Amino acid sequence: MIKFRGKLLDRLDRAIEKEKIILPADMNHRQWTNLKNKLGRKVTWNVNIRERYPHGKGVLIYLARYLRGGPIANHRIVSCENDEVTFSYRVNGKKSKKKDFINLPIGDFIKRYLLHVQAPNSKNVRSYGLYAPDKKKDLEKCRSIFGQLPVAEEEFLTWQQFCEEQGEEHPELCPVCEKKLVHLDSIPAERDPLQVKVALEKKWRRLQLKFPFSVGDGVIYDGAFI
Repeated sequence: MIKFRGKLLDRLDRAIEKEKIILPADMNHRQWTNLKNKLGRKVTWNVNIRERYPHGKGVLIYLARYLRGGPIANHRIVSCENDEVTFSYRVNGKKSKKKDFINLPIGDFIKRYLLHVQAPNSKNVRSYGLYAPDKKKDLEKCRSIFGQLPVAEEEFLTWQQFCEEQGEEHPELCPVCEKKLVHLDSIPAERDPLQVKVALEKKWRRLQLKFPFSVGDGVIYDGAFI
């Protein structure tokens, strides 16, 4: 390790002297020497060089563990007894420190787990380093140093725009009167159907006072026409 570290720092030093590597504008050679000494003495180096894999499948499996984690971390699974799985979760989201536990039958747990499995040929790799979501300013700074423009923000189509581009009939039109449907509210599907019906009737009565709906006008509730 000491030999490898010394040779690498020496190569870097020679490249800087020959101007093959240009130091940042705010760093002089004295500061580089101090940084080099710090890297050579105070910083622990970990280098693991092994023989190459005989095929690419092993490399892919190895890297996949680091590109994207599983749906649930191993330490969150507390027990698996009596055909039930017990695992922990944060009560109020990621920022909360309060934890609780939930018990699920093994079948339900596997069902929830499989919901996170990506469809074939889909891409779902989290960004890291300069491409992490909270490093946009650092990324723009690095790109400007190399004379590159900022990364263009990707524009996403709404589901209405996507349907129009596919040449299909507009999904917001009523199939009976062909008038445009009015989105009143979104009601979570996990609520009790009777509670949903009562809440929808109350909201409908209030909205009737504000909007003069004619016969044939409709609303979208949970993806269905009403």
